[in-house]
Amino acid sequence: MKHYLLLFSLLISGLILIPLNATDVSGNQSGTWTLVNSPYNIIGDVTVPVGSSLTIEPGVNIYAMGNYYLTVQGTLNAIGTEADTIRFKSGQADPDALWKGIRLENESLPSSISYCFIEKAEYGVNSVNSPVQITHNRFSHNQKALQIFAIGAADPADVLISENIIEWSIHNGIMINQNSDLVIENNEIRSNGTGTQYYAAIQLSNQSSDGSNSPLIQNNHIHHNFKQGITAWDLVGVNAIQPQILNNIIENNLTGIYLLNSSGYIADNIIRNNFIPGDANSGAGVMITGATSEPYFERNQIYGNFTGFYLGQNAKPCLGNLSIYHIWAQGENAIYNNIDETNTLHSIYTYSYTDPSIVIFAENNYWGTTNPAEIAAGILDHNDNSSLPTVDFDPFLLTYNATTVSGQITYSGNFTLINHRIQIIGADSGDILAEEFINPETPFSYSSQLSEPFYVVVLANIADIDQTFYGTPGGLSQPQIFNPNPNNTVNVGNIEISETLPPIYQTIGTPTMIGTHNCYPLYHRFFVYHWYYINWLYEEGDYLYLARHERYNPSGNIIFNLPEETVWDKIHNLNTGDSWTRTEIIDEEGTQLQSNFQFRDVTEIGCIVDKSSPRDYFYSIIIQKDNATQAILTVKLLLSESDINRLYTYNEDGYAKRVDDISTNAETPYLQEGNWWEFDPIVPIYQPQWLCYDLEAFYEQSLNLYWQPPMADGIHQWTSYRIYNSYNQEIPQMIAEVPFSQTYWQSNISFNEHYILTVCAFDGNTESLPTNLIVVNPTAYNDPVATPPVLSIHPNPACFSVNQQVEIAIKSDVNLKGKINIYNIRGQVVKTIPLNAKGEFTYRWDGKDNKGTQCSSGIYFVKVKSKGLSNLQHKLVLMK
Repeated sequence: MKHYLLLFSLLISGLILIPLNATDVSGNQSGTWTLVNSPYNIIGDVTVPVGSSLTIEPGVNIYAMGNYYLTVQGTLNAIGTEADTIRFKSGQADPDALWKGIRLENESLPSSISYCFIEKAEYGVNSVNSPVQITHNRFSHNQKALQIFAIGAADPADVLISENIIEWSIHNGIMINQNSDLVIENNEIRSNGTGTQYYAAIQLSNQSSDGSNSPLIQNNHIHHNFKQGITAWDLVGVNAIQPQILNNIIENNLTGIYLLNSSGYIADNIIRNNFIPGDANSGAGVMITGATSEPYFERNQIYGNFTGFYLGQNAKPCLGNLSIYHIWAQGENAIYNNIDETNTLHSIYTYSYTDPSIVIFAENNYWGTTNPAEIAAGILDHNDNSSLPTVDFDPFLLTYNATTVSGQITYSGNFTLINHRIQIIGADSGDILAEEFINPETPFSYSSQLSEPFYVVVLANIADIDQTFYGTPGGLSQPQIFNPNPNNTVNVGNIEISETLPPIYQTIGTPTMIGTHNCYPLYHRFFVYHWYYINWLYEEGDYLYLARHERYNPSGNIIFNLPEETVWDKIHNLNTGDSWTRTEIIDEEGTQLQSNFQFRDVTEIGCIVDKSSPRDYFYSIIIQKDNATQAILTVKLLLSESDINRLYTYNEDGYAKRVDDISTNAETPYLQEGNWWEFDPIVPIYQPQWLCYDLEAFYEQSLNLYWQPPMADGIHQWTSYRIYNSYNQEIPQMIAEVPFSQTYWQSNISFNEHYILTVCAFDGNTESLPTNLIVVNPTAYNDPVATPPVLSIHPNPACFSVNQQVEIAIKSDVNLKGKINIYNIRGQVVKTIPLNAKGEFTYRWDGKDNKGTQCSSGIYFVKVKSKGLSNLQHKLVLMK
């Protein structure tokens, strides 16, 4: 069986300059709707009369200002391009209001609709026995995206629906009323059936005793629809519906295929994972009912559903019958692992038969086992209830060339994880070859036909947090590649779900001319997956500019062109106080995000909690804020001395969603084929970090503090930050408290004030570990400044099993008199070290507590208490 990628490019213009005065249209229209006069406002029903033609130029926007039709009695040629789509939208004030849509009525002359975006219509396109080619479009949020209507037509019109994205329809994606001259191929049909009634993504209907409705449906990806994937209902039961359903992937729908008094040929499809969790009325891979239903099934893979085949009311499908030598009766289906939520296997389930003499032929298929008793256990038929038909599954296939992947997932963190699943990722393609929800409490086993080397990735969502954790054999930095092993099991062992996130990669490819600019593609790729978008950039002066944004979609890439001089980034001659605005595309709908970047020089002086010395005390930060909400999106730390570029990405709750150290081979020029950047996440840190203050503002007697947020730890729900000053204080005094969403604080100061500041997070009861200390002195910069005490620990982590000792050292210009306490994770003192020194103090610890017992492995905290000195502390990790 061969499945085809849906190869087409759907280009949606990112930004179109709209004239101040739109063109109002209504009544009879013909000729050309031009880009110059765009947008066009439909202010009444529009008709293209018989004998006339309407052409719409690429890039034109059409807004329906009320519930109006665009009726085509002549012909319509709405043909956009990859660079400029035509958009049909509702322009009504009510965001939920629909317009009537495009109605084609000419029964002889063909129309063409291509590279269009059609949304919020009752019928995106309604072909009333009218020939039309509908290709490379996107239909979104319509009541019915497409209706092909030919009831009563002796010779139905030829209709082609190819290479479209059809999504978020309230009812059907495609409704077909009696047209056998229809081809539906290479489309992605997803997320339809959002209303309460049961409308399938593709629905075939026959209402006439002499009707016919037998289209060709092939090479489509029909997935994640809220109701059925494909239904065929012959309401008069005359077996007038006989489609050919070939080579589709039908997955994650309420039901895969539902045939009522309908037949046809269903072959070479993958029909998997069709169920709604918790909905016992869902879950049939294929449902067939009605005495006139006699479809043929060959070479389909049907697995992961609640039920493989759900048969009722005297239906007689042929799943394989070697005795009749029929060209469609060879079987060779794989029907396995169809298990409901009670863990019951249902390969074939029969019900409500009035003729128990019926035999359902299901010969020459693979059932996931070669044990006849085990096959029979998954079949409910005459052997279980004498009123039901008999399912004849003998002979059966002994092999199916599927690779089984087995293993176990583990997780040792504090978060509540949900939606555990396994993904098989093509090592060559980066595509998700297979995906299955799994139970984290039991070992998993998953079978699929695989034709290329693959990665095994397990992932789970965090409950109530927009975050996903991953795991893979070999680890996230060096994932292991496996080879297909047909009819055998690849055991991948235990896979640990990690709270450290997978890396992100950026690479520059071969440039091409876009307009007058030589543009370089910057590919963005997450972990082992296919690249997910490209920003096409060009460089002029100090800036990078964005010319085009391209998003990967298996059904065809989606492309957005940007206006001239759309700023992406400033990369040369950065000075404190510089700012610039970026415009970027953030989703397949073409939504634009505008954000502001500010470059600041900052400083800090003091000990640290998240990195070993040496450390840059003067560095730069770049803060990115959403223009609309002023929420911080990212902060980049540029530490030139230690050659660290660290990027904090914030989530909507103010936590650090990921923290990456950025490495690169790029020097000058920045845009050069082969340049790369790798974003390597650091081990999660669950306390605020990198407290610093703005140098330029300090010269103006303003103390502007910045710090970076902790990552969520699954334990605390931080609500605020507390800012402490410990200068001349035996106990640090809180001087301010700010909301957790705010990682900055400003106060006017005079040059006779002193501060030793730290920041910690607070959840109403508990404080986090603090940031590093910063020292704010009134001393002029050309005056000598006393060096503040610095605590260092080496090695860290330490391993006492190889006779290591831990050197605990303090450097200070003041007398040290007090003690050093070492605490375990429960806050208990395990070791106390007397402190009485001037200048420098060093102690070598052998890992034994105050009683001489060797401390166990784990996390410890070293805290220094000395008179007249703010507390110093450092985390220490002991390993076996």
